[in-house]
Amino acid sequence: MATKRPIAVFKAPKPIDKLIFKVRALIINLLGNPGYFTGIVPTPASVTTNVDDLELKQGNVVAKKVGAAALRNVILKTVKTNIYDLVADVQSLADNSSTVEDSIAIIQAAGLHVKVNGVHVKSPFGVKMKEGASGVVVLKMKSVKNASYDWQVSYDRGATFNPLPGTRSAETILEGLSRGSQLMFRARANVGNLPGVWQPAELIVL
Repeated sequence: MATKRPIAVFKAPKPIDKLIFKVRALIINLLGNPGYFTGIVPTPASVTTNVDDLELKQGNVVAKKVGAAALRNVILKTVKTNIYDLVADVQSLADNSSTVEDSIAIIQAAGLHVKVNGVHVKSPFGVKMKEGASGVVVLKMKSVKNASYDWQVSYDRGATFNPLPGTRSAETILEGLSRGSQLMFRARANVGNLPGVWQPAELIVL
């Protein structure tokens, strides 16, 4: 069977607060990998403005202000259009790359899911809770020969990232996390003096 083009997929969560968080993560990924996404349309700045407005109006809905839901729904539609346009632009960049591997790398650098021939391609970076241990997460990258690994965590929805100790191993652990924390992680594999592409993932510590 011939290999079809890799498809970029944005899995939109239904709760609006989680959607907001995921769109912010998408924007951070686009800004964090300018080698791929310079000139992307709509601009991350304009989408951020709309997401900020959505968050404000969603807060009014939660506060049960009169007419808040209708106003929220207007900006929600705009944000969903922004998502569609951003994913389409990432898809266009992936379609114009020279190899399937490059296409997949572009899509994953945006933090989007990848499907090839209807099958999801596993992300090179993942985060999960350590089984049987509260407040402990395991970060794991796809192993790259002769690579060193950089790890970062954000406690403020990606506004700032704090470096974690670098490793020669493709796995590291972060302990002492509080229940209910909303965290964002990213990692990259570096070979020699060449820094890798930041690979994103997000996690809510339950």
